[in-house]
Amino acid sequence: MEPSTDVPKHMEEIVQQLEFVWVSSAETRGENISGSLITSKEALFSLMQTIEEEFDLDLVAHGCQVSPHGGATQCLGILDAGHISLYAWPKESVLLFDLLTEEEAVGIDDMERLARIFKQESPTNMIVNEHFNFGLDSTWEIRLRGDREEVADYDLYMEDPSDLKQAVASVQSKFQQIDVVDFYDKDSVASLKDALTKDVDYVQKNPRLFLPDRTLFLDGVVQSTRHGNSAYHESLVQPAMFAHDNPKRVAIIGGGECATLREVLKHNTIEKVIMIEIDEVIVEASKQFLPDWNDCSNFEGSSRYCMDDGRAEMFHEDAFKWFIDRFGVNSSEEEAPFDVIILDALDPQNVVDFAEALYGDSSFMGALYNGLSENGVLVSQVGEAVKLTAPAQTYSVNRNRALFIKSLIGQGFVDIAEYNEGGAMFEAPWTFNVAFKSTKSRNNWDDNEALVNLKMKKRAIDTLDGESPFEYFDGADMQARWPSKASEVVFCRQEPTPAGCEGGHGFDPLRPNMRRTMGSCSWDLDGDGGPYAMLESAVHKFAIGAKTSTTIEQIRKREVLNGLPSQFFDSLQKTNSGKTAGTGASYDRIGRNATSSPDHLDDGRSYIYNPAFRRNPSCYMT
Repeated sequence: MEPSTDVPKHMEEIVQQLEFVWVSSAETRGENISGSLITSKEALFSLMQTIEEEFDLDLVAHGCQVSPHGGATQCLGILDAGHISLYAWPKESVLLFDLLTEEEAVGIDDMERLARIFKQESPTNMIVNEHFNFGLDSTWEIRLRGDREEVADYDLYMEDPSDLKQAVASVQSKFQQIDVVDFYDKDSVASLKDALTKDVDYVQKNPRLFLPDRTLFLDGVVQSTRHGNSAYHESLVQPAMFAHDNPKRVAIIGGGECATLREVLKHNTIEKVIMIEIDEVIVEASKQFLPDWNDCSNFEGSSRYCMDDGRAEMFHEDAFKWFIDRFGVNSSEEEAPFDVIILDALDPQNVVDFAEALYGDSSFMGALYNGLSENGVLVSQVGEAVKLTAPAQTYSVNRNRALFIKSLIGQGFVDIAEYNEGGAMFEAPWTFNVAFKSTKSRNNWDDNEALVNLKMKKRAIDTLDGESPFEYFDGADMQARWPSKASEVVFCRQEPTPAGCEGGHGFDPLRPNMRRTMGSCSWDLDGDGGPYAMLESAVHKFAIGAKTSTTIEQIRKREVLNGLPSQFFDSLQKTNSGKTAGTGASYDRIGRNATSSPDHLDDGRSYIYNPAFRRNPSCYMT
């Protein structure tokens, strides 16, 4: 059967987008422009007049000339409020156009009009950015001037010359500036062009491979991308969901794109998902411009738009007030507790009052704790991962993250896990914190790969195509949910030095380890200077139940096992009686192995959040 030669409709739209792409910032630049257009003063002035008429500008004076030195052709027009200029360099085949006006003459919605003008003047195909002129006749880039505040992510992304860019939407809500931009990199554009000329059938079967990386900015900060959408949201939601045995009720704070909601709805145990998103505009903008984020059409019994799923309910309210009214000390409304609460709100690194309140308000944190069921799990994205060279979080841009962890400990959570995700397509790996209200859910966190995969098989919602609803998350992925080395190092820079940092795991960090995969080598295994042999196979986690712990303590007292190092017993004894003051809630009792110094053991409180300890051999006592 011959492959179809028809270009899919959505691919035609992509090609049309590529013919003329614009970005927001400053000016318009074209390359490989036809000589007749840029060598003639008359042609440039005609182009200036066309722009003047199209945008209803008032041209009060103008002048054009050809430079006797460089051969550049230039026209300058004085507007009633601003100026318009065209500069052409025939030898380089470059045209530079600039429009400055006090009036809101040109906005993102007007860019297509400007594009049409340039296309009429130059009959060739056009694609933005001189770096990617791969055979098309001319390239164009439009940058829109404006008075918007300079914000790091948005400006850096838009000024990067290595991407093609198209502004999709720009909306100002009562709460934030919302921008949606499409980005094409060199490889994806080249692949699309090649596929459309050689193998249209391949494009038809794999349309997602050629879509631009659509990116959402809120107040200039990247929130999510098309290419990292699934990886990020699965990392945020799925580890916490599978830490609970049977999640039926889930609350989402933020998450206006409804992608977090999509991930929750993948579980067939779900009866109710309540989403509290204060900004109604971001929800509507996401529905229109980010359909991939909130598509539940493949879920059996669901809808194209995830919010239309019968299990979902949304409140456009202040999340602080919503939770405090229902679960605060003086709560006035009744609401059943949640099995999982997901915070998908502002990054704690944002230096705004709301971010500081979100991650540090004790009444709000108390309401979150009270809003969880007995074995409830709280998960939050907490921003960009720390670097090895970063100071302690209390002294850095991550101070809100440190405040957040301190608040969680103070509320009585038994344990706080931390992990990173490197596939979210941000500039750096992203960090998440998970707080457990009981040891039962905490122990589920350590399920092995096979058990997690079994849970996924049982719990995954049926899909119309028969495939798993999970794209990246699986049992093997869950095994990697541990703190990073950088997290451990930065944690240990606190003053005073936290427990678990000085004593470490009892092994010499400077002593090499001969791994099983290294094969034969010339290591001298005799004497104190030799390497460890297959250390990765010699150290294991182990769990000790409460009854077993009591038995071991009785054995120690009777001195039946005199040969076992007493430090092991001492560590178990010292960590077996921990309670969080004032809450009456038990938390994980953590014992160290025999090589650890018992001087570092306390009532267990310092180990609730302790990346250094998490990365070292340990046991969890339930």
